[in-house]
Amino acid sequence: MLRKRPINYGYGAITLGVVWIFDAESTSLLAENLITYKKINMKVLKIAFVGLAVLLFSNVSVMAQDEISDQDLYNYALMDLSKDAIVAQISPMVNDLIAQQEGMTGQRFQELQKAKGNFASVDAKEWEIKFYNLVEGKINKKKEAAGEVVKVMASQLIGASTYKAIKAGLKNDADLKGRYEAIRSAMEASGPAS
Repeated sequence: MLRKRPINYGYGAITLGVVWIFDAESTSLLAENLITYKKINMKVLKIAFVGLAVLLFSNVSVMAQDEISDQDLYNYALMDLSKDAIVAQISPMVNDLIAQQEGMTGQRFQELQKAKGNFASVDAKEWEIKFYNLVEGKINKKKEAAGEVVKVMASQLIGASTYKAIKAGLKNDADLKGRYEAIRSAMEASGPAS
């Protein structure tokens, strides 16, 4: 029997054509053609999507580096200097704590650090372990504070996309790195704000 049936290629309710179906063999052939058509279309779509994504991200990266202003670099340098100021406090803090702790020396503290938790290997006494853990806790708090400064300033002062563009650009773009270093040097020379 001859019947008329719409073809739906699987893209929602869009009907792309009408086929006259005469028998089971024609139906089978039609189904194989549709499956092949869908496979080819999916491959083409995947390739096109990947190509578009690569093109888009490469253009965004180039545009972002071109659009980095001196103010953006100033803010990035401000963030970097703030982080460095916190990290720079770690060594003097550790030295002060060691000097205040009776029986502890810088050399002994370094031995405890090198043991990396295996205190039996360096015959650590209970008070040395407690002191070491106390100092390591303070070091970690400073490092966390430095990380938090970067996180907050990157998101609130610079913006995440600009932060990423500057960070990547400093590794790859000599011109951007030169501009950044000039701005940072000027900031360091001027000293802290009064």
